[in-house]
Amino acid sequence: MIDNSIRDYFLDKPGTFEDEEKSYVTLNLASEKILELHQDYVDLKLDEATTKKLLDSSKGAKLIKEEGKFSWNHISVKDISFTDLCDLIDQSYESVINTLPEDEQKEILDLEW
Repeated sequence: MIDNSIRDYFLDKPGTFEDEEKSYVTLNLASEKILELHQDYVDLKLDEATTKKLLDSSKGAKLIKEEGKFSWNHISVKDISFTDLCDLIDQSYESVINTLPEDEQKEILDLEW
């Protein structure tokens, strides 16, 4: 079962916010949805290389859909450590930041949380 530590970890990053309009928690960066928290799993937006590594190393992960340079991945929280999930969140955040225009990147990264 997911606790608030994953949510809090994500929301500690500059430019992130929570969308509470759904029956699950959607976490966003700027205008990009990155992470959905459900009861026993997360759906996480990852770049192609990270998706491949995840799918090769985790039995509890599967590809949901591809969106351009990114893929949505379904990850069972019982099959991944908190540390490994945080690493994936970091990679997702950095990948999405790097696709934004340089001025928007600077604006987000200069925010003090």
